[in-house]
Amino acid sequence: MGQILDKLQGKEWRRKQIRKITDRVFDGVKNETGRANLKFEDLYIAVLIVYNDINKHLPGPHFDPPPKDKVREMMQNCDINLDGEIDREEFYNFIKQLTADTFIIVSQKLIITLAVAPAVALATKRSTEKVPGVGNVVQKIPNSVYASLVTLAVVWFQKQTFGDDPKKMQIKIITDRIFDTVKNDRGRVNLKFEDLYIAVLLVYNDINKFLPVTHIDPPSKAKVREIMKECDINFDGEIDRNEFYDFIKQITSDTVTIVSKRLILTFAIAPTVAMLTKKITEGIPHVGNIVRWLPNSVYASTVTLAVWWHQKQKLS
Repeated sequence: MGQILDKLQGKEWRRKQIRKITDRVFDGVKNETGRANLKFEDLYIAVLIVYNDINKHLPGPHFDPPPKDKVREMMQNCDINLDGEIDREEFYNFIKQLTADTFIIVSQKLIITLAVAPAVALATKRSTEKVPGVGNVVQKIPNSVYASLVTLAVVWFQKQTFGDDPKKMQIKIITDRIFDTVKNDRGRVNLKFEDLYIAVLLVYNDINKFLPVTHIDPPSKAKVREIMKECDINFDGEIDRNEFYDFIKQITSDTVTIVSKRLILTFAIAPTVAMLTKKITEGIPHVGNIVRWLPNSVYASTVTLAVWWHQKQKLS
């Protein structure tokens, strides 16, 4: 647990992660546009991609990207040479400023989750064990496993922001809201390709709020262009509201029905491995005293959450 929190709170770790993300995103957008620096529309797309990365690698609450007006306002502050473009260093400083509070919020909520959730889990387990029928099942679940399940559920709940069934009930709500947002911002009735790509990035930001483990990256610009041709029924080079809904339904057909095998493995294996390592570690001088002091439920929950986070971490 200490390593996770140290990472989230360490300035050097934060600086390296932001630099790694901003360099990759800057190069990706620059290569796509063929320009050396980022104009405003390029910057907005880059911000959406950066937030996809941040939400991919951080546990706890899901962070929505800033609105376009906020990006425009901050661009003026970070455009040091006043040329109307953002270079690599300006982009790094832009993102560093934009995400200044993000890591603090994550670490605070993670501390609360790890401290409170296991204790609450065991309290509810004892109460549930007395319920006829259900109690017999709950009694068979080891405390460490039960606490890990509840802790991971709390972390997932922090990421949930609305809706119960993103496939059947939310896709239309999401697509209508984002279609109107992009349409109104651009002052057009329908979406051209650049509008569509921005809209897709916004949709994936919403979709990833619902996924507990496997974070789904948005499709590449080339893939969006390819599917646009299939969904542009009247061949006018634009996507209307209904075509946008069909477009999103097609590109997310597998995404929203994923049952994560990794999540099942985390629930089944991590608590057991945690208890084995705890027993071994308790025999190590000095360290063993600290480990023995930790309740099994807290230790197992921390290890389970660490495994879950590791699955999301792997930065390229």
